[in-house]
Amino acid sequence: MNKIKTITLALLPLFCTTTKAQEKMIVHMKDGEKVSFEMSKVDHVELEGTGQSTAKPLEGVGGTVASTVDLGTSKTWATHNVGASQMSQSGGRFAWNNIPAAAAEWGEGWHLPTLADWKELYEKCTWEWVTVDGIGGRMVTGNNGNTVFFPATGLTIDAKTHVVGSLGIYWTATSKNDTEDSDNAYGTYFDSANIYNIDFAKNNAFSIRLVKDKE
Repeated sequence: MNKIKTITLALLPLFCTTTKAQEKMIVHMKDGEKVSFEMSKVDHVELEGTGQSTAKPLEGVGGTVASTVDLGTSKTWATHNVGASQMSQSGGRFAWNNIPAAAAEWGEGWHLPTLADWKELYEKCTWEWVTVDGIGGRMVTGNNGNTVFFPATGLTIDAKTHVVGSLGIYWTATSKNDTEDSDNAYGTYFDSANIYNIDFAKNNAFSIRLVKDKE
């Protein structure tokens, strides 16, 4: 039954109708099968493989809560950035000290990956420069074949964003020298040729991609 549900949700925008009373959602499969869900039990619908979601946008940080992808690492990674609703969108940009409040809007379990989490992603996955929806970025593929796209979200200087699609910087949860009172924290920088870990002043506004611990 779980497999049927997964296929059903992915096809929802094209092959579904609801009853007049809006009490049930009926999904029409291509083989003629109909699968019914009680609307009172449906929270939201995620479109697998597209990095998009029909979940209600968040009022604070914007965008929607992402799905998680297992890349064969110790954490599962969000399918899109905070403030985005699909994988190719930049989403919001956040100063390091504002990240806990932003992560809290996504709900329990979501948190910023540490520098060690990012390093694990380099060591266990392949990073390829690709273009998705016209935006350059890194497609990260785990040894299990699952993928996550990190758009090159550019740099924000004097409230203006530059070089979107050419380079990206994502915050890690690790302060410089592992000291919380440090003015700097590490970020992951990448472009089409390089991937670095560099420390930046915490008042810089960069993109964030959240993770969850595996159960």
